[in-house]
Amino acid sequence: MLFDMIKKIVVVLALYTTLVGFCHGQEKAISANVQKIIVLLNNKNSKGLLEIMADSCKIGNLPTTIEKNKVLPDILSNFQGIDSYDWVTDKLLPNGDHFVSLLVNYKNKGRGKPTFTFNRDGKVIELGIIKIRLTANPGKALAAALVNTTLPDTMRVKFEFINGLIYVPAILNGIKGFFMFDSGAPNVMLRKKYISERSINKDVNLDFTGMGGNMSDVNWSTGNHLIWGDLNIKSLDAPAVGLEEMDQEELMIGPLFGLMGFGIFSGFQLAFDYDRKELLLERVDQAGQLVGLKFTHGKPLAVIPIRMRRHIPIIDINIGEGSYAMGIDCGANTNLLKQEVVNDLKSFLRFEGQTTSLLGVGDSKIISEMAQLEEAQVKSLNLQPMSTVITDQAIGAGVGEQQLPMVGLLGTPFLKQFKSVFNFQNGYLYLY
Repeated sequence: MLFDMIKKIVVVLALYTTLVGFCHGQEKAISANVQKIIVLLNNKNSKGLLEIMADSCKIGNLPTTIEKNKVLPDILSNFQGIDSYDWVTDKLLPNGDHFVSLLVNYKNKGRGKPTFTFNRDGKVIELGIIKIRLTANPGKALAAALVNTTLPDTMRVKFEFINGLIYVPAILNGIKGFFMFDSGAPNVMLRKKYISERSINKDVNLDFTGMGGNMSDVNWSTGNHLIWGDLNIKSLDAPAVGLEEMDQEELMIGPLFGLMGFGIFSGFQLAFDYDRKELLLERVDQAGQLVGLKFTHGKPLAVIPIRMRRHIPIIDINIGEGSYAMGIDCGANTNLLKQEVVNDLKSFLRFEGQTTSLLGVGDSKIISEMAQLEEAQVKSLNLQPMSTVITDQAIGAGVGEQQLPMVGLLGTPFLKQFKSVFNFQNGYLYLY
């Protein structure tokens, strides 16, 4: 028995010695690889770096799809040489990769913290020598998520109608709640309070403009899971904003995740039925033709051409002897009319001395005068009097050619008068 115990101890010691020797050997190899990288960086030797990089190697936070052989020389041409360095992190990862971070002194007297990750074969799979501010494209991100989502031929969505606005039920990252349905928003916008900190990519820039100016403090969130009706979007990247003004509505309806904007339903024919409190969506092709099952709407009272400008459908309404271009926005619980046309329309507007505060970008509130638009027609249909706010805010945002060619917005007061069916692809609005 004593002999067996001695034999086991010898085996354990042999294994320990082998393991220690392996670790020391690996440390030496990693150290040599790091020194080699620094020499190649200082010599601006892109060819040498490419030879020790794996095909899948990621350079900083640049997209993995970039052509490394074209980008790397440009990066190195601006790279400051490393004068000296200290090891900060030297860690073997659970998957067998090896992560190293350094604290370096550059030759221009600056300091930095480059990182390198090596795979089991010693190839570089992450060359952390650059970090740039990326610019997100919410429209493309939403379109990419929808490409990987099965789209139904038809979808019926019941909604809640509160304070003149539509709220649709949804599930965001496993939480049940609602979105405000807002055709005036270009895409899906999420509220930060329902987004985890780890999903925020702080390397991404976002520039958002809304009524009243530029939005501030907008972040980019990644990997969200959104279920809306029959749509199951498993990886959605989208803007994350505060929208603290929604806290009041939450007291009446529950969690409000943000805005459900145009991009998520632009591939559908969309019907608003305020009497039944439901939205009807029918999938269409690029020509606006229905691709499968459809709902029965009946015979329209009027068929009105719409002009799509960005995500806003614009129609012409008649007031008196004039024709006026108006955008349509279901996210506006009142109509809006620009101050510049009020003098021409005074005989058709009834002012009662009331004001309201319009909420613009950044929670800014502007006191605006209210009126009733007493007379207006669309095609041959007479419209009922509509609550209208007079404003000089930047409706549709933009200047010059980017300014939307319209003098106001038709919101809930217009949409509630009909069952409205929008075909954004063929350019027609059907009123029932």
